[in-house]
Amino acid sequence: MHPAGAHDERPTKAVRLDLENAQQRLAELRTQEAENLDQLFAGQMNLVQSCVAEQAALDRLLIPIIRTIRGELGLAVDEAHHAQIVEAGHKKLAGYLERFACDLAPEIGADPSETDCNTT
Repeated sequence: MHPAGAHDERPTKAVRLDLENAQQRLAELRTQEAENLDQLFAGQMNLVQSCVAEQAALDRLLIPIIRTIRGELGLAVDEAHHAQIVEAGHKKLAGYLERFACDLAPEIGADPSETDCNTT
C-alpha cells in the first residue's frame, strides 16, 4: 500500500518503456520500408526495360511480315522506312521511360548517383 498522495512509478515506467520500444520498432520498420521501396523500384524499372527491349525485338519481326503481306497485295514496301519508324518509336519510348525514372527517383529517395539522370 502507498502512503496517502504517493504515486507508484512502476506502471508509468513500464508504459514509457513500451512506448520507447514501439517507437524504435516503428523507426526500424520505416527504414526497412524505404529499403524495400528502393529495391522494388529498381526491380520494376529493370522489368520495364526488359519488356521494352522485348517489344522492340518483336516489332522488328513485323517488318518482314509487312513486306510479305504488301508483296502479296502487289504493293510497294520500303523496309528501311518501316524499320526507321519502329526504331524511332522505341527510341522515343526509351527516352520517356528514362525521364520518368529520373523524375520519380527523388520521390522514392533513390540515390541519384546510381542513375543515368545526370547525363541527360
